[in-house]
Amino acid sequence: MSAVDDDPILDRYADPLAAYLGRTADQIRQDGLRAEDFADQSLEITFTDGSSAQFLSAFLVMAPGDEAVGIFTDACGYFEFQPNQVQLATASRTVFGGEGGA
Repeated sequence: MSAVDDDPILDRYADPLAAYLGRTADQIRQDGLRAEDFADQSLEITFTDGSSAQFLSAFLVMAPGDEAVGIFTDACGYFEFQPNQVQLATASRTVFGGEGGA
């Protein structure tokens, strides 16, 4: 069974994740994310309703076409939001877009 069978969000973001992490999309789909992928990263998000979330060992990825925002955390799982739900995101490392640029 591949990692994607367990989490469809991982499949949706495999291409930009591969570009960011330096592995192929097929490797991401097969093996999933590793603990070292999250090293020295943190993320804080403010939502349009005024609520916020802070994650240690996490990063944000724009989906291809920028139609969704993926949040990947080491310990809390993966989340997806519509871009209009996220007002502000700050990260300890550069947040990258749908084309895979860092």
